[in-house]
Amino acid sequence: MFRARAKITPDSSMTFAVSGDSVTARPDSWRDQLGDRRLRLVGGFAEDGATSERAFGQVRRSLADVLVVMLGMNDVREGVPFEEMTANIEKIVRFAECQTALLCLVPPSNHSDGAVNQRALGVVANRHLFDLGARRGWIVADPFAFARASNNSWGGDRATTARTRCRTSPPRLRSACVCSSGRP
Repeated sequence: MFRARAKITPDSSMTFAVSGDSVTARPDSWRDQLGDRRLRLVGGFAEDGATSERAFGQVRRSLADVLVVMLGMNDVREGVPFEEMTANIEKIVRFAECQTALLCLVPPSNHSDGAVNQRALGVVANRHLFDLGARRGWIVADPFAFARASNNSWGGDRATTARTRCRTSPPRLRSACVCSSGRP
């Protein structure tokens, strides 16, 4: 359950916390390049190679306006069942006690051979993440839409892959999925 939403105006700031893997942890990641002084990082956890289980073990109460969750690809690589991944993410959001959750889809992958077909399993993981976000009323976004090809590999062109399809659940929040097919 989320706390009451704070009213954000052009003159106010918004706090955010993170729960992420290498995409969030690496130097000069997205969190360091937001370029808006009104957005303030107030905590969280990000680590190269982090799975949802590892991130859940590190979650702390933050009370930020927004919790950005960018996890899942390492779960795919390690063969973590999707139900376990989504259960861990639900626990992360619940324990962080932020006002809003922003759930990011996993990135594309060019790894389709070997023991784990990360490209195909990434599509399935994104379906689970999208459904979780829609069910919980969280915001769901695909930060990799501009580079996602229709087969979930890197290299999509912006004209065909950056289409947005929004679902509303509940009415006050939008769960937005941006991908080539309109749904992950």
